[in-house]
Order: sequence, then C-alpha cells, then structure tokens
Amino acid sequence: MPVTEESRHRLHQKLDQTIGPEEATTLMEHLPPTGWADIATKQDLDNLRTATKTDLDNLEERLDVKIDRRYDLLDAKIDSRYNLLDAKIDRRFETVDQRFETVDQRFEKVDLKIDGLKDLILALGKKIDTFDLRFEAQAARTDLLFWQFVGLIVTVCALVFTGIKLFGG
Repeated sequence: MPVTEESRHRLHQKLDQTIGPEEATTLMEHLPPTGWADIATKQDLDNLRTATKTDLDNLEERLDVKIDRRYDLLDAKIDSRYNLLDAKIDRRFETVDQRFETVDQRFEKVDLKIDGLKDLILALGKKIDTFDLRFEAQAARTDLLFWQFVGLIVTVCALVFTGIKLFGG
C-alpha cells in the first residue's frame, strides 16, 4: 500500500496520542517523505555512479570523435581557402611583375632615346664648334678682304688723283 499524505497525517495523530506531540514530531521527521522503496541505498548510488561514469566516458569519446571530425573539416577548409588566397596573391604578383617588366622595357626605350639624343647633341655641338671655327675663319677673311678692298680703293683714288695732276687738270 502506497504512503499518502493522508496516511502520514493519521500516523502522526496516533503517535501524538500515544507518545506525545514532541516525540511524535521527532519520529515523523526521521521517516522518509515517501515510501522506503523510493530511498536509494549505497549500492544504488554506486551503481548510479558507475553508470554515470560510463555514460560520461561514452559521451566524451563521441564528443572527441565529433570534435576531431569538425577540426579536420575546419582544417581542410582553412587549407583550401589559404591555397586559394595564396594562388590569388601569386597571380596578382605575376600581374604586377609583368607590369614592372613593361615599365622596365619602356624605360629602356626611353634610355635608348636619351642616349640617341645625347649623341645627337654631341654631334650638333661638334658641328657648331666646326661652324664657329669656319665662321671665325670666314670673318677673318672678310676682314682681310675688307681691308684689301679699302686698300684697293685708296690705291685707285691715289692713281686717279695722280693721273689728274699729271695729265691735266
């Protein structure tokens, strides 16, 4: 027969009448709140501890397997993304390297043109130097011719005056 609150109450009243209210309360407080079948023994607790430990060990194993799987998936995903990013960076560096190569080629062309201009300027400088020398020589000849012409005019004038004085006039 299961223990109910009503049956516990009746027992408490009977104990009050038999042994007194204080003793009845003390005795009732020592009784389990439910039936003795619901009270756990040390063996029950040991069995529960063993079963709980086994359950926790099994749970730990399953969690370890799941965590390892997830870690492996995450690791593979990270490796994949790293490899994609690495390849993308490599392609960008190749593009930059190609652009630098193009710029280098352009600079080489500019350098060649500058070298050509230097040669042209040097040649022009030599031609100008040659022209200056020729011009100075021509100027010296022109000066000489001018003075020769002046001398010729003076000589002609002297002859004309001499002829006039001699022949008449």
